[in-house]
Amino acid sequence: MSKESALHEPLVTFVTTDYAGITRGRAMPASDYKPGKTLGWVPANMSLTPFGQIADPNPWGSAGDLRLMPDGR
Repeated sequence: MSKESALHEPLVTFVTTDYAGITRGRAMPASDYKPGKTLGWVPANMSLTPFGQIADPNPWGSAGDLRLMPDGR
C-alpha cells in the first residue's frame, strides 16, 4: 500500500466512555477488522482527567492490558 492510499484508508474505531464521561478510543484500518476482533487498551487510560492529565495518585498504574471489544450492534 502506498503512503498516499494509507492516508485515505477507512478506519474502524473502538470507543469506550471513561469515568469522567469522556469518550475515548482507538482505531484500526477497516481492512484489518474482522468480527470478534479486539484492540488493546492500557488501564492507565482510565486515570486521564477531563483535562488530559494523568490523575495522581493513579490507582490503575501503567501495567497490564485490557481489551476493547465491539458490542456487535
